[in-house]
Amino acid sequence: MPEEIFFRGFLLKMVQGKLGFLGANLVQSLLFGLIHALMFIQLTGYLRAFAILVFISLIAYVLGAINEKKADGSI
Repeated sequence: MPEEIFFRGFLLKMVQGKLGFLGANLVQSLLFGLIHALMFIQLTGYLRAFAILVFISLIAYVLGAINEKKADGSI
């Protein structure tokens, strides 16, 4: 829940004023994926950490879009 509040509640809204929704959603999703990939890089190695980055970023992007469209940006 704290991740949702920070990434899709705070960060997305803060950056949205500067980059628009699509740009802000891309930024928040990439940062979300990067943080998760960095947590696993020691355990999995670079290639798997990159796969984690891509997969988690994609999920975060979709969740950001769903949050915006279905809940009008409200968490």
